[in-house]
Amino acid sequence: MRRFFCLLLAGILLVPVLAGLILLLPPVYDDSFLGEMAPKLEMLDTPGPRLILLGGSNVPFALRSKLLEEALGDYTVIDFGLYADLGIPCLLDLLEKQIRAGDMIIVQPELTEQTFRGDTGGLSVLQALDGIPGYLLSLRGDVLRQSLSALPVYLGEKLRWTVLGKPAVSGIYVRSSFDTSGDIREGLREGNIMPMGHEIGSALTLAPFLAALPLTKRLNRFSVLCTKLGAQLLFHFPPLNGQSVADPSLIDSLYLALQSQLTFPLLGNPQDCILESSWFYDTDFHLNDAGAIRFTRLLLDDIRTFLEDTAPNPIPLPETPRSHLSVSEDTGDEDAFLYTLEDESFVITGLTARGKQLDILRLPGTHEGLPVRTLSPESLQGARATVVQVPAFYALPDGMLAHTSVRTLTLLSPDPSAYSVGDALLEDSSAMLSVPESALETYRRHYLFHRYADRMQAKNP
Repeated sequence: MRRFFCLLLAGILLVPVLAGLILLLPPVYDDSFLGEMAPKLEMLDTPGPRLILLGGSNVPFALRSKLLEEALGDYTVIDFGLYADLGIPCLLDLLEKQIRAGDMIIVQPELTEQTFRGDTGGLSVLQALDGIPGYLLSLRGDVLRQSLSALPVYLGEKLRWTVLGKPAVSGIYVRSSFDTSGDIREGLREGNIMPMGHEIGSALTLAPFLAALPLTKRLNRFSVLCTKLGAQLLFHFPPLNGQSVADPSLIDSLYLALQSQLTFPLLGNPQDCILESSWFYDTDFHLNDAGAIRFTRLLLDDIRTFLEDTAPNPIPLPETPRSHLSVSEDTGDEDAFLYTLEDESFVITGLTARGKQLDILRLPGTHEGLPVRTLSPESLQGARATVVQVPAFYALPDGMLAHTSVRTLTLLSPDPSAYSVGDALLEDSSAMLSVPESALETYRRHYLFHRYADRMQAKNP
């Protein structure tokens, strides 16, 4: 019995030692999108007054730091936005000990319930701090708890990739997509590539209740600290795809609700942040190259108004970009479906008698010479098919597989940006997502698809 307790004690002591050794292994996420956290933290070491913008990925997709820096002159602009799943509280924890007198800090969060609840993805935090574990000591409260709960998964994955080698990733959601300012590089996103021009099934309600969620209290506490240290905290609305805004007047109600809850100033007119879909790229918060210039110009106006600076805006307004929507030439099982024509493209609304009998359904890219962009959530009801194959440039609605016989949804494109998906694509379904083997890790790390990482498998060549 004594020997058993000695072995048990040795095991208990050995676990944290092994965990510490694994933490100190060379980084394996440094080439991923989250690998940009280390350079962003290094940027905070710059001398002089700083203008720090923090938020989710809407910030690097919407900002041209150098343009803003040249126009303001007195500030070094630091893009401290990265990924909504990290959570604003995580960024505040990392920033607290870095605040200096004269700093202007602008928080620009995505307007989602997840963000305003202050949710933190523990695994994302650990991946972002991979290679710089000392910053884990800056985390507190729920951010620390969520990170610790994700530690076993993170350590196992890191050890596996250290031994077997890092999987290759591609697309825009990689470390190399950032420029030296921490913004998304120019030339990677020329126009809107969303099949419907906006995120399907995710209308932006802009509900005033967001202001009453926990994030506002956390921001107010951070504002007190900023004031004590001689810094200034400000709030700015993110870019919003007008095609997804159900009721534009609600943004005024949200503005008033935030104004009553926050103890620090709000910048600008929120209506100005609602932009046409042509300025967006792959989500309702991500701007394309021209959109980033336009939004930086708007942000400069709002900052100068706050500073009572009446100098003219030197950032030229770019031309409205054309759509970059493509069409798949794959006709699939064109005669297996029923269609409705909407805005010069077809929507699949149901199945023909033949479609209901097929074991494999291949969605068409075109019908009668026009593109097929999406399907209604109920369109696969009554199918006997267990496999549905989807060509590129499709918007896949939430719940489209609910209560159907489909067990495999095969995405044929190696580029996850060729699809638009919401948060509940696989709701009420046991189906797996099958993707090209060469793109499996790219899908698993993609901004829209990462939530389905545990429901993915490599498609047979």
